[in-house]
Amino acid sequence: PVIDISPFNSSYKLEKCSSSQLKARKKEEAVKFHNACRDVGFFYVAGHGIESSMLDDSLAYARRFFELPESRKSKLSLQ
Repeated sequence: PVIDISPFNSSYKLEKCSSSQLKARKKEEAVKFHNACRDVGFFYVAGHGIESSMLDDSLAYARRFFELPESRKSKLSLQ
């Protein structure tokens, strides 16, 4: 499922949208979020405003990390 969080962003409120329409959109996405967590176990987030290049870079770094030997990864501190 895809959850569109743009109604929760302050910039969304600047569009031509009444407060009741905004409230309805938020509720709709919140219900989708709840159902996805309860019934599916995962979801995609849309409308977050994060540049695709940043997402691509994050995935590339994650791949590089998980390709490291376990002995190297275990030396890294999470704190």
